[in-house]
Amino acid sequence: MQIEKKVFSKLFKEKTNLSKIDEIQAIVVSARNTRESWDNTLTSLYDDLFNLVGRFSEVKDLYNSYASDVDTVKEDYKDLKEDISELGIEINAVQYTGEIEAFINTSDDVYAEMIEAVGIFERLNNNLKI
Repeated sequence: MQIEKKVFSKLFKEKTNLSKIDEIQAIVVSARNTRESWDNTLTSLYDDLFNLVGRFSEVKDLYNSYASDVDTVKEDYKDLKEDISELGIEINAVQYTGEIEAFINTSDDVYAEMIEAVGIFERLNNNLKI
């Protein structure tokens, strides 16, 4: 009887240890799956962030080109107004001047949007240390 108890006790202990191993193995498998999911999500996030940096560079380049064009239009239009004034002609009588003035006036809206975009990007950059 004593031998049977020892054998039974040993078998029970081994079975318990085996079930612990199964539990640990299940946790390891779950953790590996979680890690793989985390790696994939992080990689996707980095891709999105680097794409965002690239896209923002494009936006800045386009804005700088636009701002240069606006400055050129403002200077040329100022010279045109002076020339027309010297001829004694009313500026409103010249074709396209209303359209040019509207373009110049709305350029401030684009500037305000760019300032807002730069602010958002800088906050992202500072928070994420891109």
